[in-house]
Amino acid sequence: MLDIAPKFQALLVFIEHRFYGESKPHNLAKTMGYLNSQQALADYAILIRSLKQNLSSESSPVVVFGGSYGGMLAAWFRLKYPHITIGALASSAPILQFDKIVPSSSFYDVVSQDFKDASLNCFEVIKKSWRELEVFSTMKDGLQELSKKFRTCKDLHAVYLASRWLETAYTDTAMVNYPTPANFMAPLPAYPVEEVRHVSEYKVVYFLYWLIHNETSSYNRCARSSTGFPLEASNLDRAFAAASLYYNYSCSENCFDIENQTDPHGLNGWYWQACTEMVMPISCSNQSMFQPFEYDEKVDQEDCLKEYGVKPRPHWITTEFGGHRIEMVLKRFGINIIFSNGMQDPWSREGVLKNISSSIIALVTKKGAHHTDLRAATKDDPEWLKEQRRQEVAEIEKWISEYYSDLRQEEQANVLHTNHHCCCTSDSDSAFSSSATMARRSGDCMRCLVIFAVVSALVVCGPALYWKFNKGFVGSTRTNSLCPPCVCDCPPPLSLLQIAPGLANLSITDCGSDDPELKQEMEKQFVDLLTEELKLQEAVADEHSRHMNVTLAEAKRVASQYQKEAEKCNAATEICESARERAEALLIKERKITSLWEKRARQSGWEGE
Repeated sequence: MLDIAPKFQALLVFIEHRFYGESKPHNLAKTMGYLNSQQALADYAILIRSLKQNLSSESSPVVVFGGSYGGMLAAWFRLKYPHITIGALASSAPILQFDKIVPSSSFYDVVSQDFKDASLNCFEVIKKSWRELEVFSTMKDGLQELSKKFRTCKDLHAVYLASRWLETAYTDTAMVNYPTPANFMAPLPAYPVEEVRHVSEYKVVYFLYWLIHNETSSYNRCARSSTGFPLEASNLDRAFAAASLYYNYSCSENCFDIENQTDPHGLNGWYWQACTEMVMPISCSNQSMFQPFEYDEKVDQEDCLKEYGVKPRPHWITTEFGGHRIEMVLKRFGINIIFSNGMQDPWSREGVLKNISSSIIALVTKKGAHHTDLRAATKDDPEWLKEQRRQEVAEIEKWISEYYSDLRQEEQANVLHTNHHCCCTSDSDSAFSSSATMARRSGDCMRCLVIFAVVSALVVCGPALYWKFNKGFVGSTRTNSLCPPCVCDCPPPLSLLQIAPGLANLSITDCGSDDPELKQEMEKQFVDLLTEELKLQEAVADEHSRHMNVTLAEAKRVASQYQKEAEKCNAATEICESARERAEALLIKERKITSLWEKRARQSGWEGE
């Protein structure tokens, strides 16, 4: 987003979700009921409208972006508030992980497949390590031995804590299997799953087996060794080393606080939502590398009642936002949504992976991880990621272009409607205001203003003209009257002749001579109208100037780009020319050597071919 915002001359706004980060009420425990997706979407709608009003940009289009839960919100916001946003980019948005729409084992299936693709041996090592871990629960002093093996800061009180610690490392590593080094969930190298595979090859690039058994060893000291595992290393030893890659890639931790893990990513609010509305059933099949388990709705309810005193609502999300038969539903009323997914992301199979219509599209990459496309661009980004982003930008450009096209058509339609309304109205104020609107939107201000001013003048002066015409008619029938006919040949006021000399030829210029108040009001209205005309002309000129500045800036940008390309071509040409010159020099040198050897051969009796 930071990379493409300048291209669209866009204001980038990051809106914090209620009850996350610093957006928390004082009495958190008593207000948790207000933490839900519907309230969050309403927050966004109100904030966006208020922001546009304060910035005097109410006609500016809005595009929403989001990844993971944010991607779900982006898609739902587009569907719930189409009058506020023209489109949404929903990256890694598992909007189908509800109400049994997709298999509940999808998440762990993808994680297992990621590790299997990296190394089948690695997959098998992790799969076998769980059984070895369970043995410690039956051993005398097993927890103390396990604590020593896992280098915990404090002794463990349950084996499942170590199991959860390992599982989190594998799932999070798969989620952030980015093509470049990142520090999203934890500091990690590029393609960290590929780094973990060294475990299955009897090597640990960043963490040594002897580190597990050496109480005095330093991570900083062992950091870049390639020492392999000894033959007696167990699967659990290798699994621990693999997990250590996630938790301690920087080699800064001397021990692991497995039992008292903190909440560095602020997920406490999500646990509440998972117990109320975000009920996403997850299970683990026998085919995965994890310990298999089934989703138990009853146990889930009991845990939520115990923790928060609430029961989950498993059908609420599909009731509020839909999800079942999504292709059929969205095809009929949805528009302008991009669903992007990388198939290495554990949440990918719970998202939209096929195009629904020409404007609701799915961009799917084979190697992408969790919302990889929303990460900042780097020089090391692979070509498939660059292409995905190019497609997203092209789609957004189309949305914006269509929006402004529709806006122009609406304005033109309003102009035509205004023209019809003004020519037929009998209300002078409507005529004046409508003519000003038409002048503002059409740009043909002077002609429209005069036409509607005449129409308005006829309406306003109608009673006076009728009175004058009737008086003249009566006078003509009384030719024998003692009173001479009235001569009414008063010129219009000089100020009006100077302002609009074309009106001097109209027969109605002195229609208010018999009504001084009407005459004064007419003159005031003409002056106000033409003042407004000048303001509108100035506004049109300013708009044209702004448009030219934008066009000029774009032209400069394109010219700069072509200049850079030309410089690259020139540099390449110079390199080729230099290479050609060196080749010619070498050829001349070889010819001389060949000639010398040929001369010596002939001297030795060689007669040649």
